[in-house]
Amino acid sequence: MQSGRTAFEKAQGVPVFDYLGRHPDEAPLFSETMIGFHGREPPAVAEAYDFSSRPLW
Repeated sequence: MQSGRTAFEKAQGVPVFDYLGRHPDEAPLFSETMIGFHGREPPAVAEAYDFSSRPLW
């Protein structure tokens, strides 16, 4: 991290979401990959965390 840029940004020259904005055909693969990495986490967090004492906004 000497440059402060991610590996993706160093390789592609732009941040990942800028890249996906310019290459919308690749966005579904990115989305499915993120679901594959993190798909089970949101339900587990929702089950484990007590949201009753937190305001909704």
